[in-house]
Amino acid sequence: MDIDELSENFELLDDWEDKYRYLIDLGEKLPPFAEECRTDEWKVSGCQSQVWLVPSFVREGNDVRLHFAGDSDAAIVRGLIAVVLTAFDGKTREEILSLDVAAVFARLGRTICRRAAATGLARWWKKSGFTHQKDNYASKRAADEYSRISGQADAEPQRH
Repeated sequence: MDIDELSENFELLDDWEDKYRYLIDLGEKLPPFAEECRTDEWKVSGCQSQVWLVPSFVREGNDVRLHFAGDSDAAIVRGLIAVVLTAFDGKTREEILSLDVAAVFARLGRTICRRAAATGLARWWKKSGFTHQKDNYASKRAADEYSRISGQADAEPQRH
């Protein structure tokens, strides 16, 4: 499923209760999250819920694709993680950086839930490590791993 199909699925649901149930169902379908990754290193700070996001990089031919594992202690937030993975998982760095992230989150905010949730999603993405905050050990580690897999010394993810 891609982000357009996901957004269309939400648009078909008439009331908020159905939309939240669908969101929770998406979260329940996330793959199991490794217990050893539930550390401060991978924790997304600034969220009321506990949220962990772990990037990994896989070389496919000439491309390096970004994959995420994520989890939360809150059912709705797990669903939001599933939505973010639908938008970004399996894409190359260039594909992700070329996306209009604000537009993606704004569209999701209109179809899924309140504007506050879209703002929260955007904040979560910014803190995910892919935008590389130099004071964040996990994001530095993610950038180092990308550099190792891609063979690019200047492979530091860029800020938006």
